[in-house]
Amino acid sequence: MFTRIASIGMAMLLVAGATGCKSDPGRERTKATVGTIQDTRAEMAAGLGEIEAVQATIIALQNTAGDQVGLYNTYKKQVAAVETRSERVGEAADDMARRSQEYRQAWQQEAGQISDPALRDAAQARAAAVRDRLTNVFENYRIAKNAYYPFVAKLKDVQTFLSNDLTAGGVKAATPSLQDAVKLGDDLKAKTKVVIGDLDAASARLSPATQPR
Repeated sequence: MFTRIASIGMAMLLVAGATGCKSDPGRERTKATVGTIQDTRAEMAAGLGEIEAVQATIIALQNTAGDQVGLYNTYKKQVAAVETRSERVGEAADDMARRSQEYRQAWQQEAGQISDPALRDAAQARAAAVRDRLTNVFENYRIAKNAYYPFVAKLKDVQTFLSNDLTAGGVKAATPSLQDAVKLGDDLKAKTKVVIGDLDAASARLSPATQPR
């Protein structure tokens, strides 16, 4: 997911510098960039679905007197999926600051090739807007990354506890922690939705205008 974010950053800056580029038309770059943004959004939406799924299982564990073993096995799989997502987020988030600096340097090099002062000024303004948008996306990704840690920790604590006591009494004893996990999931969902909104805004801003039908 986050390797795609890196490619978003570079592609957006190449779109910004299309007036000074000698290769592919800006429209094709914009199309490729929007496609990458939409792919990344789909990945984030999948993460959102994982959070909601484990929350639903937590609620079912608290409210059912039926197949606790089956629910617990589902819970374990869902916790593993959320933890894997968290690890993928963490691996790439720390690299974002360095990459954003590389994007700016690449853009400065491109902008320096534009001889027309008006075009150069326009390109620099566009680059600044893209840089600000990227910075905002990256920052919100870091916030979402940090929100994964307490959520995963709480989920795994509950898993360890229930693995040793999956009785009705054990589930009852775990109820406060289960409720805390749901709240932490709500916080993470809110932060994930902010990132999704950022990606939607970036996609809309870069997509070509179309005539209303």
